[in-house]
Amino acid sequence: MFYLKEGEQYLLSAHGALINWWDGTVHFVLYLVMICELAKGKLAVDASLLWFGSIFNSLLVFMPGNAVGPWGIEIRAAYLLNIPFCLVPVYYLLRVLKRPNNKLARATAAHASADGTAFAVKTALVSLVLFSSSFILLRTLAALGSPISFAKGWLSYEPFILDPNAYPKLQVLVYAFYFLPYFCWALWGLLDAQVVTTALVDTSVIFAGAVAQGQFSMFLTGVHPLTKASLHVPQSSLLLITALNVVFTATPLLLAWRFRSYRSK
Repeated sequence: MFYLKEGEQYLLSAHGALINWWDGTVHFVLYLVMICELAKGKLAVDASLLWFGSIFNSLLVFMPGNAVGPWGIEIRAAYLLNIPFCLVPVYYLLRVLKRPNNKLARATAAHASADGTAFAVKTALVSLVLFSSSFILLRTLAALGSPISFAKGWLSYEPFILDPNAYPKLQVLVYAFYFLPYFCWALWGLLDAQVVTTALVDTSVIFAGAVAQGQFSMFLTGVHPLTKASLHVPQSSLLLITALNVVFTATPLLLAWRFRSYRSK
């Protein structure tokens, strides 16, 4: 408790608690997998890409959120301890992307395109991408205070988006500025297998990690006891909102599964 009170007080927020839970479980398991593979002289490619997406999404929200929210006046020297967490993932990502067999996926993707994609699977994934893109746009309009009626109305279902701590709003903006371009690229890849390259395959795994972490810390803020009760997801719509968030979360995961299959063939 001394460190939380005297070092990084923003970790006492609902968002801070949730990212700590994620760090101590999911990231810890990924670290173990990566270490085991490194001990064998190998790179745990997918685990590394998932970890990068997860931790970098966390940092994109956490670092600026500490400064722009009410915790900004509590920033102290301990804040600088997060800088290595920004640099190390980038270094490790570059190492993974330069792996010797990185070109295999590109050749395999070109071969897989000749087989085509099952119509039902393609249709389902395209529908999920379109839904998720629309979901991001709706949340973005709501977070930015749009006067459009359906955007204002959405805040009655996910009021935590306007949490004064600003973390949920920043997560929404990360979705808008990073996930929407990725979804456009993924949609193109679904419609034309020739577009699927190593870069798209690796990126799909990165975004799978990012959405898992982002949704965990953002959506659970809406039900966490450290969040004001007035910002909680209403009990009357909790099942519906949970279902929509599960579908949104599943979209990048399923895209990673689909594009990852090109590499393994």
